[in-house]
Amino acid sequence: MDDAVAAAYRQLYRTMTGRADIYVPFFEAALRQLKPDGVCAFICADRWMLNQYGAELRRFVTTGYQVETVIEMHTAEAFLADVSAYPAVTVIRRAAQGPVVVARATCAAEDAGSDALTRWLRQIRHGQVNGVTPVGMRATRVADWFQTADPWPSASRC
Repeated sequence: MDDAVAAAYRQLYRTMTGRADIYVPFFEAALRQLKPDGVCAFICADRWMLNQYGAELRRFVTTGYQVETVIEMHTAEAFLADVSAYPAVTVIRRAAQGPVVVARATCAAEDAGSDALTRWLRQIRHGQVNGVTPVGMRATRVADWFQTADPWPSASRC
């Protein structure tokens, strides 16, 4: 984006810092519109969770929202066309922070079907895993989440 457009975004959205990608202010704008207990789910690159340019967005999220689920999809086919990105699904709610599901999906997870994956992830979130782990999935339930702008974990490190 050109300098004038970037400057306008930086003026409107305090999370747009450094070399932030355009999706950073979109996260902020969407989250600001949530009513209490409202939820947004995003699928986009996960670099903001790890890199310096995402620090203000991480701080924004951790001071007013609940990270519910983070699903790393680096080897899954998240988009119809090949893209050069490290996709992740991030589910964020306007609520107090509780346990977080940090998961990794590979391309084999597609065979499980979305209903089965959703049920399994909800079971993990509530600490009630009773079934078999779907092929191509790995997940853990994290009891506490970050309270600062520190980088967030990925499933590769859990």
